[in-house]
Amino acid sequence: MKNMEQLSKRTNLKKTVAYGVVIASLLTPAIAFAGTKTTSCYRGSVFMWSNDRVTFSYTGKKIISSYAHQSGGAIIPATMTYKGIRLVSNGSWSRSYQGQYLGGGGIPTPWGAANLVSQLKTMQTWIRGDGHWAAGWVS
Repeated sequence: MKNMEQLSKRTNLKKTVAYGVVIASLLTPAIAFAGTKTTSCYRGSVFMWSNDRVTFSYTGKKIISSYAHQSGGAIIPATMTYKGIRLVSNGSWSRSYQGQYLGGGGIPTPWGAANLVSQLKTMQTWIRGDGHWAAGWVS
Protein backbone atom coordinates (compact mmCIF):
# COMPACT_ATOMS: atom_id res chain seq x y z
CA MET A 1 0.00 0.00 0.00
CA LYS A 2 2.84 2.38 0.84
CA ASN A 3 4.43 1.75 -2.55
CA MET A 4 1.13 2.58 -4.24
CA GLU A 5 0.92 5.93 -2.40
CA GLN A 6 4.49 6.78 -3.37
CA LEU A 7 3.80 5.82 -6.97
CA SER A 8 0.65 7.96 -6.97
CA LYS A 9 2.56 10.96 -5.59
CA ARG A 10 5.30 10.53 -8.18
CA THR A 11 2.76 10.30 -10.99
CA ASN A 12 0.97 13.47 -9.84
CA LEU A 13 4.30 15.25 -9.51
CA LYS A 14 5.23 14.23 -13.04
CA LYS A 15 1.87 15.43 -14.34
CA THR A 16 2.27 18.76 -12.53
CA VAL A 17 5.79 19.21 -13.92
CA ALA A 18 4.60 18.22 -17.40
CA TYR A 19 1.74 20.75 -17.27
CA GLY A 20 4.15 23.43 -16.04
CA VAL A 21 6.52 22.75 -18.95
CA VAL A 22 3.66 22.91 -21.44
CA ILE A 23 2.41 26.20 -20.01
CA ALA A 24 5.94 27.65 -19.97
CA SER A 25 6.54 26.56 -23.56
CA LEU A 26 3.26 28.14 -24.67
CA LEU A 27 4.10 31.45 -22.98
CA THR A 28 7.72 31.64 -24.16
CA PRO A 29 6.99 32.65 -27.78
CA ALA A 30 4.84 35.54 -26.55
CA ILE A 31 7.85 37.23 -24.95
CA ALA A 32 9.12 39.88 -27.36
CA PHE A 33 12.77 40.87 -27.62
CA ALA A 34 13.72 44.28 -28.95
CA GLY A 35 16.96 45.26 -30.60
CA THR A 36 18.83 46.60 -33.61
CA LYS A 37 20.45 44.50 -36.33
CA THR A 38 22.41 45.14 -39.49
CA THR A 39 22.04 42.71 -42.37
CA SER A 40 24.65 42.19 -45.04
CA CYS A 41 24.27 40.54 -48.42
CA TYR A 42 27.65 40.35 -50.17
CA ARG A 43 28.55 38.90 -53.52
CA GLY A 44 31.71 39.20 -55.50
CA SER A 45 35.32 38.39 -56.08
CA VAL A 46 38.65 40.19 -55.96
CA PHE A 47 37.82 41.96 -59.25
CA MET A 48 34.16 42.98 -58.68
CA TRP A 49 31.96 43.04 -55.56
CA SER A 50 28.69 44.41 -54.21
CA ASN A 51 27.08 44.61 -50.78
CA ASP A 52 23.64 45.67 -49.53
CA ARG A 53 23.29 46.56 -45.84
CA VAL A 54 20.01 47.16 -44.04
CA THR A 55 20.00 48.39 -40.44
CA PHE A 56 16.72 48.04 -38.58
CA SER A 57 15.32 48.44 -35.07
CA TYR A 58 12.51 46.19 -33.89
CA THR A 59 10.38 45.59 -30.79
CA GLY A 60 9.67 41.90 -31.30
CA LYS A 61 6.25 42.72 -32.73
CA LYS A 62 7.01 45.46 -35.26
CA ILE A 63 9.77 47.34 -37.03
CA ILE A 64 10.46 50.76 -35.54
CA SER A 65 12.90 52.10 -38.15
CA SER A 66 15.09 50.92 -41.00
CA TYR A 67 17.51 52.29 -43.57
CA ALA A 68 19.61 50.79 -46.35
CA HIS A 69 23.05 51.37 -47.87
CA GLN A 70 24.80 50.08 -51.01
CA SER A 71 28.50 49.56 -51.49
CA GLY A 72 30.73 47.81 -53.97
CA GLY A 73 33.56 48.26 -56.36
CA ALA A 74 35.59 46.90 -59.22
CA ILE A 75 39.16 46.79 -60.47
CA ILE A 76 39.83 47.96 -64.04
CA PRO A 77 38.75 46.70 -66.61
CA ALA A 78 35.65 45.62 -64.63
CA THR A 79 33.08 48.29 -63.75
CA MET A 80 30.40 48.42 -61.04
CA THR A 81 27.61 51.01 -61.05
CA TYR A 82 25.15 51.41 -58.18
CA LYS A 83 21.60 51.78 -59.46
CA GLY A 84 20.15 52.53 -56.03
CA ILE A 85 18.42 50.68 -53.22
CA ARG A 86 14.72 51.25 -52.58
CA LEU A 87 12.01 50.19 -50.17
CA VAL A 88 9.59 47.98 -52.12
CA SER A 89 7.38 46.72 -49.29
CA ASN A 90 6.66 48.79 -46.18
CA GLY A 91 4.69 47.32 -43.29
CA SER A 92 4.83 47.43 -39.52
CA TRP A 93 5.73 43.69 -39.29
CA SER A 94 7.91 43.23 -42.40
CA ARG A 95 9.73 45.31 -44.99
CA SER A 96 11.62 44.55 -48.15
CA TYR A 97 14.46 46.41 -49.90
CA GLN A 98 15.81 45.92 -53.42
CA GLY A 99 19.18 47.14 -54.59
CA GLN A 100 20.34 47.09 -58.20
CA TYR A 101 23.87 46.93 -59.58
CA LEU A 102 25.18 47.16 -63.13
CA GLY A 103 28.36 45.16 -63.49
CA GLY A 104 30.36 45.16 -66.64
CA GLY A 105 33.67 44.85 -68.36
CA GLY A 106 35.15 47.53 -70.54
CA ILE A 107 37.06 50.77 -70.48
CA PRO A 108 36.28 53.62 -68.06
CA THR A 109 36.29 57.03 -69.77
CA PRO A 110 35.77 60.59 -68.47
CA TRP A 111 32.23 60.44 -69.94
CA GLY A 112 31.34 57.11 -68.32
CA ALA A 113 32.22 53.48 -68.78
CA ALA A 114 32.43 52.09 -72.31
CA ASN A 115 31.36 48.56 -71.42
CA LEU A 116 31.73 45.73 -73.88
CA VAL A 117 29.62 43.46 -71.64
CA SER A 118 27.24 44.47 -68.83
CA GLN A 119 24.65 42.78 -66.64
CA LEU A 120 21.99 44.25 -64.33
CA LYS A 121 21.50 42.30 -61.08
CA THR A 122 19.00 42.81 -58.23
CA MET A 123 19.62 41.98 -54.58
CA GLN A 124 16.66 41.78 -52.14
CA THR A 125 16.61 41.95 -48.33
CA TRP A 126 13.58 41.02 -46.19
CA ILE A 127 13.36 42.11 -42.53
CA ARG A 128 10.78 41.26 -39.86
CA GLY A 129 9.62 42.78 -36.58
CA ASP A 130 10.95 39.83 -34.57
CA GLY A 131 14.54 40.47 -35.72
CA HIS A 132 14.70 37.77 -38.40
CA TRP A 133 15.98 38.63 -41.86
CA ALA A 134 16.93 37.07 -45.19
CA ALA A 135 18.73 38.35 -48.25
CA GLY A 136 19.72 37.12 -51.67
CA TRP A 137 19.88 37.72 -55.40
CA VAL A 138 16.52 37.73 -57.17
CA SER A 139 17.81 38.31 -60.71
